[in-house]
Amino acid sequence: MLAKVKIVDMERCIGCELCERVCEFVNGKPRARVRPTSDGVLVPITCLHCSNPVCIDVCPTGAIYRNEDGVVGLRQNRCVGCKLCVLACPMGVPDPDPIRGFVTKCDLCAERASDGLLPACVELCPTGAIEYGEYEDVVKKSKSRSMKLLRDSKLLVKQPVGG
Repeated sequence: MLAKVKIVDMERCIGCELCERVCEFVNGKPRARVRPTSDGVLVPITCLHCSNPVCIDVCPTGAIYRNEDGVVGLRQNRCVGCKLCVLACPMGVPDPDPIRGFVTKCDLCAERASDGLLPACVELCPTGAIEYGEYEDVVKKSKSRSMKLLRDSKLLVKQPVGG
């Protein structure tokens, strides 16, 4: 299985909240949230589609599942609103809807993906801060960018060879 992943490059993120707004527009309710850290920096909080998702393990009805692309999805027709996934998720991503009685979460725009499109937040991020693709490709690109940032900031100092 080739898992798709989405990561946010915080060096590029400007905290504009467009990812949350476009998610709300596409889904009727935002499945990604932008929240301030303790020092006031706005950070996008979204499902990491974990390799070993605890939310799947604790869901008593099988409403949360992993598809063939590695996306952790939610079958709302099976969700009973018990909120065990909310409690289990280290990111606090599943969002209970008290009016409808079920939980919602990011599915990486599964409907758009079936049409060959990128997740809306990825496509519309004005700074290109949201990376999305095959796991190996995204990790390789992220590591390369991190090393470049370290070299550019002179935090990565080459040690002399032989002494």
